[in-house]
Amino acid sequence: EFKLAVEIRYGGRMRRETARRRVEVCLARHEAETTRRNGTVFRNVQLFGCLMGLCAVEQEILAFSLVLSVSGTLHDVTEGMLLQSSIPALGGFLGAVLGFEREGAIAALSRNATLITTGILKDPLTQDRHCKTFLELMPGIGTVFSQEHKTADSLMAAFFRHAPESKLVTDDFPHLREDISTMFAYLRQAREVNAKGVNVLLYGPPGTGKTELARLSAQSTGLNLYEVPVDDNG
Repeated sequence: EFKLAVEIRYGGRMRRETARRRVEVCLARHEAETTRRNGTVFRNVQLFGCLMGLCAVEQEILAFSLVLSVSGTLHDVTEGMLLQSSIPALGGFLGAVLGFEREGAIAALSRNATLITTGILKDPLTQDRHCKTFLELMPGIGTVFSQEHKTADSLMAAFFRHAPESKLVTDDFPHLREDISTMFAYLRQAREVNAKGVNVLLYGPPGTGKTELARLSAQSTGLNLYEVPVDDNG
């Protein structure tokens, strides 16, 4: 079962015995609930972690945040403790709760960390001080992770999907022939050396073939292309 080992510190001002009794009562209720480490949420976190390259600490924080979002009892036991004034303070709390070094939690919550840059977790330092927790998840992600997913594609479909093949060919872009040749060579070279951070910008008004050209580029260079669902209305 998902259990907590909490040592509470608030600068020595919070009475330890009162806090301990509160934690024990809330944990007793939480342990009676059905969240288990071999359950759907944790399997999905492991699968997502492998796909996104999340370290063990990041996976633990994600799992904790997901359970926190659906467990009223767990929310009760952490109420107030997750409204820390700084990342180091929040990292210290999570380290004590989840059993890892504070530095690991601080790194996992930094602005350049995967959980933050992907939007899975909102940046704690940019959240409204009136929010209930500084571990606020991307809207709807709790539903995605609570559902059974047989494949990685099924899990990731909520975030992006494999692009279909293009309906066009290179000859449909005669005005871009030289640019397309340069772009294809650039992408093939990047694939051969397994380069990271390679970017291509396709710019133009709607309806000019940017999406089809992107799909064609992937097909022609042997790359996998993923599309991110967006709301064209804003």
